[in-house]
Order: sequence, then structure tokens, then C-alpha cells
Amino acid sequence: MLKLFKIDLLARAKAEIARKDKELAREIAGRFSRGNLSIQRGRFLTADDLEKRKQAVANYRFKK
Repeated sequence: MLKLFKIDLLARAKAEIARKDKELAREIAGRFSRGNLSIQRGRFLTADDLEKRKQAVANYRFKK
């Protein structure tokens, strides 16, 4: 019934949990880092983020 109205609450809940987990990980890393302002402010790439960026660059079509 909910999918009939294009409301998928389970998918929304999973996305929200993933977003909060990522936010919490950045907050924890910031609290325990010392001396590195980028990490303290949450400006770093996780291994998954770095892998996604590598794949995006590998799939990019450069013009000749």
C-alpha cells in the first residue's frame, strides 16, 4: 500500500541511519584526533569514499 503512493519508509529509514552513522563516525574521529585540523573538522575521506572517487576517475572519459 505504501509503495503504491511511492512512499518507501524502510528505504528512507535505512538512508537516514546510514547518514547518521557517517556523521557520528566523523564526529568521533574529530574528537580523538590531535593536531590535525582537517580531521577535527571532519574533512577526510574514508576508505569507501576514496574507492568511490577512484572508480569515478577511472570511468571518466577525457576529451581528446
